[in-house]
Amino acid sequence: MKACNSRNDLRSARVQFRLLLVNDLPAIDVIYHQACSVNFRKGDPISKVPKYSKDELRYKPLGRPMEKDKLDAFPEVCKWFKENDEPVCAQQLVIKIKDFLPVGSEPYSERHMLQKLKEHFFGNIIVFSKYGLPNMITIGKTVADIILNYQKKKKLEDPESEKYHLIEAAAKLIKTEIKLLSATTKHYPSSSEIASEQENKKLLPSVLQHFLDKR
Repeated sequence: MKACNSRNDLRSARVQFRLLLVNDLPAIDVIYHQACSVNFRKGDPISKVPKYSKDELRYKPLGRPMEKDKLDAFPEVCKWFKENDEPVCAQQLVIKIKDFLPVGSEPYSERHMLQKLKEHFFGNIIVFSKYGLPNMITIGKTVADIILNYQKKKKLEDPESEKYHLIEAAAKLIKTEIKLLSATTKHYPSSSEIASEQENKKLLPSVLQHFLDKR
């Protein structure tokens, strides 16, 4: 409205009249072209919006075709990654996406692939280094997720099935902690450390240590 008052011409009067008739602009999906908005506020003539025929709109390419190929292939890679349930490196995912791309299409770079995975899984991605290998990637399952899933199954199953689901939930908790363990090649244990049960237990995740202590 301030821009209308400043412009003070026939065009601004029409815009002002339309605005006065509407109480909630987002509710009726009001939109404007950036070029028109800038020209209107500067007092310049409103630029004409280009018009295309139906045939031009139908065949007018939007964006780069190869980008579209990658966008179509990426969900397939995410599906494979989720079902695989094992750590993989970014290079494996780059190679995998080629299976879903047309011949000649370039895949994402490793760095871009990792970024897109973080966006797709809302940051629930664990990246770690293991035994000097390239960074490995896995989907992080929180303790809350595992327990919630177990509780859902518990309500639907008989006692015998519940027993196996309890074991499965415990295994997932242990597996999740194992994935988070860091490994190093800078220190090699001595023969006495290797032979020591207590020293070996220190290398285990806390939930597995607790399990062994309760046997």
